[in-house]
Amino acid sequence: MNTSPTNSDSGTLRVLAQAIAKLILKFRFSRSRFLTLLDEELVLQAKNNDPQANNVTLSIRTGINRRYIPQLLSGETMHSKPERLKMILEDLKWTSQKHYQSGRVPLKGSYKTFETICEIRASGTLTYKAILEELMKQGKVKVVGNEVEIILNNSEEDNKHSKFARNSVEKVFFTVEEIIQSEKN
Repeated sequence: MNTSPTNSDSGTLRVLAQAIAKLILKFRFSRSRFLTLLDEELVLQAKNNDPQANNVTLSIRTGINRRYIPQLLSGETMHSKPERLKMILEDLKWTSQKHYQSGRVPLKGSYKTFETICEIRASGTLTYKAILEELMKQGKVKVVGNEVEIILNNSEEDNKHSKFARNSVEKVFFTVEEIIQSEKN
């Protein structure tokens, strides 16, 4: 059995990766959470295909370290590193309540400001201006004078977004499944 990828396999994988990347960006899914779920699904599918397979066999078939196979099979939550923007937003919320008793934090300064929170959480990788711009695009914060105000989420709007995202992803999934089935026939 030849398991080395061919050029056509690489092209197919690239198309699949592009589709997944578009979905992740469009619906602002967590990349790390997606990768964790992908590992879980790979192991579960491999086990369904061969119920007698042991952890080493599953590791070989999926490329996932054998130490993680039991956790993935049991459905035990794998801890992925939290995303920087989420950590920054949580720090902003906490700081605004603890130190300023409001939903606002000073934009710049040397103590408990948006700038210092960003420097702590994304030191050397992202500038506070880039982080601010992205959080504003996502509708999470806005600048009011010299302060950053946290915008509370509208749960009805979030639910609509989640439902639309789920429906879109399901359409992609069913299309991929149909293609796989047609290739088998």
